[in-house]
Amino acid sequence: MAQKNNKKQKVEKSKPGFLGWLRSSFVAGLLVVLPIIITFYIIKFTVSMVNNLAESFFPPHYRPSNYLPYDIPGVEILMGIFALIFIGISVRNFAGARLIRWTESLVNSIPGVRSIYGAVKQIIDTVSVSNSSSFREVVMVEYPRPGIWAIAFVTGETKGEVSRTSDESLVNVFLPTTPNPTSGFLLFVPRSQLKPLHMTVEQGVKMVISAGIITPTTAEGFDALQKEQKEKPRSSVVVKPVSNDDVKKAKAVTAKRVKAEKEQSQKKTVKKTTKKATAKTSKAPAKKKASSK
Repeated sequence: MAQKNNKKQKVEKSKPGFLGWLRSSFVAGLLVVLPIIITFYIIKFTVSMVNNLAESFFPPHYRPSNYLPYDIPGVEILMGIFALIFIGISVRNFAGARLIRWTESLVNSIPGVRSIYGAVKQIIDTVSVSNSSSFREVVMVEYPRPGIWAIAFVTGETKGEVSRTSDESLVNVFLPTTPNPTSGFLLFVPRSQLKPLHMTVEQGVKMVISAGIITPTTAEGFDALQKEQKEKPRSSVVVKPVSNDDVKKAKAVTAKRVKAEKEQSQKKTVKKTTKKATAKTSKAPAKKKASSK
């Protein structure tokens, strides 16, 4: 009898009360609302900060807030966007290009400003994916020790004095850090020690920033890489051009993998349901015996 009473007390303790139900409901609602609130305040802070920064470039007499009946956030940002579009259009013609070259030569003639401007311009040119001398291909390099692989980006073939130091063909590889891909290491790796990855640079950057959470499938990587190679044809360094047959094979591999994952998940759900059913059937005769006594 004492054992039965102890079992009943344990069952009663395991059942959540009304306060526990309220607490779990509050936590569930907080988890839903909190990301929305944080996102709203981050967007609001970013818009106000960029708006104040853009407003500082306008003279006080020509600011849009002086001519509008009430303050509209984001007007200065729109005007700044239109100004950047106008600058981009003017730079593409001959007169605008000459003006930019003259401005750069003027900036480079200033001793203190020259080093800062040159460093910033090189960083922007390196990060920009649209630049022809930027990241070209995604590869895997054995780093920091044998047996461990890391994602890296090919920037080109090694030339000049560095290429003379090795008898084997070397490749310039940028090894980014997570989650900030703008910092990393420059490695000169033999071509035979690189493993090509069939994905675009954009997909590789997303994978690095998300720490592997956002990973493209084989089919997505082959398909996106084929489209990019058609839009921007250039000589390959490590990754070979993707053909239609390669895309078909990749889609077949992805479909096979998805099918295997579904089968595994179905097997797990069947095991869980059978365990629950056996647990219920084992508890039922015990309750009948207790009631008969």
